[in-house]
Amino acid sequence: NYSAQGPTPTPTNTPMTTPTPTVTPTPSNTPTPINTPTPTATPTATPPGEITPLVWIGPPDQTAQLSGGNFTADVAIANVTDLGSFQFVLTFSPNIVHVEGAELGHFLGSTGRGTVPVDPEIDNQLGTVSFGAASFGEQEGSDGSGVLATITFSPQATGGSDLHLQGVQVTDTVTEMISVDLQDGQVTVTGTIPGDLDGDCDVDVMDIMIVASHWNAVEGEENYDPGCDMDNDGDIDVVDIMLVASHWGDTC
Repeated sequence: NYSAQGPTPTPTNTPMTTPTPTVTPTPSNTPTPINTPTPTATPTATPPGEITPLVWIGPPDQTAQLSGGNFTADVAIANVTDLGSFQFVLTFSPNIVHVEGAELGHFLGSTGRGTVPVDPEIDNQLGTVSFGAASFGEQEGSDGSGVLATITFSPQATGGSDLHLQGVQVTDTVTEMISVDLQDGQVTVTGTIPGDLDGDCDVDVMDIMIVASHWNAVEGEENYDPGCDMDNDGDIDVVDIMLVASHWGDTC
């Protein structure tokens, strides 16, 4: 009885049943891993809300007069949270300015924490000043913006000097480092000549107008400006205007 040979091809229908692999669209359901990257979008949402603290020189650009005596610039910080300590190196052009000192600003201890400033290291040959301070106590650190330190300069010659920050380190009250951006400053030292009241290196009508704006003011009054009292007699009058006019056209 070979009738059994006929049905043997029928098992070949069993591969036809193998559309089971066609059921393998199960991998097509694997777009589920495609949905998994969507949670990774959550960290990308946080950076836009964060503001990196900025350590900067203030004012960023200033002018000083060669015969005007010492002047100052601040090293300040903005947008900080829980300030605990800081340190920095400031470089400058020693042929244009020298550093006379550095003092701790009010901001580090503004929440009542104690402060320990480090003595500044000043090198007027190389043109560097290093300074820093730490704080201690149970209070939280300072938030927001304020002055870290005030640097006192003395002008040495006319010209410009960059005030460049480097080696800046800022920490919170648990000594975790705080990442900061930096903004340098610059100072221009100008020469002075008698009668150059606006410090632009020439004596012209603007200087006459400055004296005239203080006309008849006497020492002790709000409008009195000793810089306009050319003869130092305690009042500003026609004699002071004539003294400025006598230098008309002079330049540095």
